[in-house]
Amino acid sequence: MGVSPIRQLVTFATIHLITFSVYSSDGGFWYSMRWEGIERFRKIGGNKAMSRSQDEYVWEIKQFRHQKDQFFATSPDAPIPAQERGQFQGLRYFEPDPAYRVEAELVRFPTPEVVQLGTTTGRISQHYRYGEVRFTLGGQPCRLTAYKSVHAHGHDVHADRELFLPFRDATSGQESYGAGRYLEVEEDNAGPGRVLLDFNLAYSPWCSYSDLYSCVLPPAENRLSVPVRAGERSYHE
Repeated sequence: MGVSPIRQLVTFATIHLITFSVYSSDGGFWYSMRWEGIERFRKIGGNKAMSRSQDEYVWEIKQFRHQKDQFFATSPDAPIPAQERGQFQGLRYFEPDPAYRVEAELVRFPTPEVVQLGTTTGRISQHYRYGEVRFTLGGQPCRLTAYKSVHAHGHDVHADRELFLPFRDATSGQESYGAGRYLEVEEDNAGPGRVLLDFNLAYSPWCSYSDLYSCVLPPAENRLSVPVRAGERSYHE
């Protein structure tokens, strides 16, 4: 059975720099997160981003991760199973590396179509297939398809500025979560038709911590051949 586009909001919480929503749908759990710290990093975009010192940048990334770890350790709404909270000592991350903060070209598709993305629990999640980001990473040309959420009440796809980039890479299943990771970015954050991708902010979906959550699987077109040793590592060694 496909997932109804109308989801019942059951939990909404804000703590420190983190705001997230958890939805119940067809007996399963879905979630969306807005890390306000990410919004702060997005505002570094464009030329300002490139002019900041690396030390300042690395410090901000580490502060953001500290806030996220605090939430995971202390909030009853965090995805870490209750029986693991006492031993939780923080998530595992790759070291911050400015080389994984790259500017990309955003090529919008003429008519975004609604597509069905699979999930870890076999459900279906509808998204707009909105465009493609083209960039270079590790000296290799890369492409990722950018998606946008499908809203229940006739929402204009162009009014939503949030691009969703689920991806797998050469570290998936070994150094990072096997099903893939997510990156979210604001449209045109580096100028018209340009986006700044910061893979140091790549994160694992909540199903990587608990089977209670249903998470979108990156489609085949979003599999990178290069290793992305940035952002969140696998939760379990």
